[in-house]
Amino acid sequence: MAQDLKKRLRLLYQSALVYAFGENFAGGQTVGASFVNMYTVELGASPTEIGMFHSITTSIQSILQLLWGRLSDKAGRRIPFIVLGGIGYSLLWIPILYAPSPMVLLGFLALQAFFASIRLPTWTSLVGDLAPKTSRGTITANVSFFITLAGLFAILLSGFIMFYSSGSLTDIYFIPFMAAAVFGVLGTLSVLFMKEDKKEATRSMGVMQLVRSIGVNREFQKYTVISLMSNTALVLLLPIISLMTVSVLKVDKLTFALYGVVRCVSLLVSQRWIGRITDLTGRRQLMFIQRLLYILVPGLVVLAPDKYFVFVAYVLLGVLHAIEATASQAYLFDVSPAEERGSFISVFNAIQGVGMFASTLLSGYLIESFSRTMSLIDALKAVALITTVLRVPTAIAYLALKEPRSFPTTIGAEIRKLLKR
Repeated sequence: MAQDLKKRLRLLYQSALVYAFGENFAGGQTVGASFVNMYTVELGASPTEIGMFHSITTSIQSILQLLWGRLSDKAGRRIPFIVLGGIGYSLLWIPILYAPSPMVLLGFLALQAFFASIRLPTWTSLVGDLAPKTSRGTITANVSFFITLAGLFAILLSGFIMFYSSGSLTDIYFIPFMAAAVFGVLGTLSVLFMKEDKKEATRSMGVMQLVRSIGVNREFQKYTVISLMSNTALVLLLPIISLMTVSVLKVDKLTFALYGVVRCVSLLVSQRWIGRITDLTGRRQLMFIQRLLYILVPGLVVLAPDKYFVFVAYVLLGVLHAIEATASQAYLFDVSPAEERGSFISVFNAIQGVGMFASTLLSGYLIESFSRTMSLIDALKAVALITTVLRVPTAIAYLALKEPRSFPTTIGAEIRKLLKR
C-alpha cells in the first residue's frame, strides 16, 4: 500500500511539474505581473477593462468549481475532469495569441477560466485524496514545490525569448503561448498514467444534504467567511500591480520574468520548512502571520521608486504564497469531510470568487475614476491605501479560527530550536 502511494505521488508530482511548466510560459502563476496581464495592457485595455479581466476570469473560475466539484464527488472520479479541464485550458492559449482587441481577449480568457474551473477543484481534491492527514502539509508543500520549480525555469525562459523578440505582439508572444499550449496538454495527459482507487469512489449527497452538512460544520463556515473578507481586501491590489508595472514603471518583459523568478526562488526556499512547520505546529498561527505580512505589499508596490524596488514585494510574496499553498490549503482539507471534499472545496472557492469578482471590478473602476481628477500614480496610491486599511481587521480575524486537531509543538518552540542551532 505504501509503495502504491509512493508511485501515485510520483506521478502526481510529474503531472504538476509538466503542466506548470506550460502554464508559466504564459506567466500564469505570477501575481498581477504575468505576461497575460502585460499582453492585456499592450492591447490597449483601460483600467476598468483590466479590472473586468481580473474579476470575470476569477469569478468564472471560482464559482463554477461548485458544479465540477460536486460532479466529481458524484462520479467518484477526479482524473477525467482534470483531463477535460487541463486540455481545454491549454489549447485556448492559441486563440488568445491572435485576439485582435481587449474585449475579444476577455472572451477567450473567460472561456479559459471555464476550463480552469473544471480542473482546479478536481486536482485539489485528488491531492487531498492521496495525502494522509499526518503528512498533508508536507505533500501539499511538495506539490507546490514542483509547480514553483517548473515556473522558475518557464518564466525565465519565456522572458528571455520575448525580450529578444521583435515584430508585432503576436510575433513576440508566439513561442511562449504556443509552449504553454503544448506543455499544458502533455502535463494533463500524464495524469492518465495514475490509477484511481475505485474503493475511494463515493456518491455525492443531494444539494440539501450538502447544505445541511455545511450548516453543521462551524469551522468550515467560519474559515469561509474570514477568507472571503480577507481575499476581497487582497485582490483590490491586482489591477494596481498590472498598471503600476506596465504603465508607470515601464517594466520590460525580461524584468517581468525576473519578478516571477524571484518569487519562485523565495517560495522554493521557504516551502519545505513551512510545510514541516505546518504539520508540527498547525495552520492557524501561520495563516495569521501571513495575513499580517500581506499588509506591507501594497506600499512596496505603489511607493516603489523604480522597477527594481518591486523585487522586494515579490520576495515577500514568495514566502506568503508558500504559506498559502501549505497552511491554508491544509486547513481547508482539515475542515472538509473526505467524502464530500470536492463539493466543500468548490463551495469555498465559489464564495471566494464572488467576493474577488466584486473587488477587482471595483478596483479598476476606482482607479479610472480617480485618474480623471489626479495622475495615474496618485490614483493607484489612493486605491492601494484602501486595500492596506482593509487588510488589518481581516488579518486579525484569523485569530478566531480553531485547529481541528492537536499538534505536537508550537511556532515559538520551533523558532527557539532554530535559534539554538
